[in-house]
Amino acid sequence: NLTKLRICTHEVGHALSATLLFGPSACNKACLTLHSPEIPGYTSFNIDSSLANYDDLKKQLIIMLSGKNCEKLFFQTGSSIGCHDDLNKAKILAYKMISEYGMGDKLFSGISLDSKNDIDKNVETLLNGADIYSIKMLKRSLSCLNDLIQMLYDNHSISGDDISYLLKTKYKHLFFFVLMPIHKKLWMLKRPSSMWRLALMKL
Repeated sequence: NLTKLRICTHEVGHALSATLLFGPSACNKACLTLHSPEIPGYTSFNIDSSLANYDDLKKQLIIMLSGKNCEKLFFQTGSSIGCHDDLNKAKILAYKMISEYGMGDKLFSGISLDSKNDIDKNVETLLNGADIYSIKMLKRSLSCLNDLIQMLYDNHSISGDDISYLLKTKYKHLFFFVLMPIHKKLWMLKRPSSMWRLALMKL
């Protein structure tokens, strides 16, 4: 069932990226709800956004884009229109980060054409950067993603504990990545894949 497999792939992209970026308790569970045509799958999180900083919000952008990117990595046909809601949420968050939270290159106090163009450029840069980090992180986790997709396909639900157990027992290099502070994670994702894995294995 390709539709079921695609939904599993999408949700696992969100679930694993949340765990890698925010820690073992970040993902509550990923579920299939195939009986619901409007929401055939969902992933819930345990992420406190009450006093989120720039790094926290950038990690949330990466998570939002990871469902789409996981589909792109596992399906030759690319991502589906089911990613539409995630993309809209990512655009809204990125726009708020730049225009409302003062997290861009400069502050914006008006809505002039120049300001709008500057905001759009900052938002585009932020989204594209998050997209690149998402793809790199998922590419370095393909075997783990494949295992989680199979688990979700078979069981229709996986918990954050299931993900953490798999990382601790089979993908220890990824579990070390979970424990890193965000600035080190972003630095590691800029390195070539071979260097990235070797450095993690030495931790």
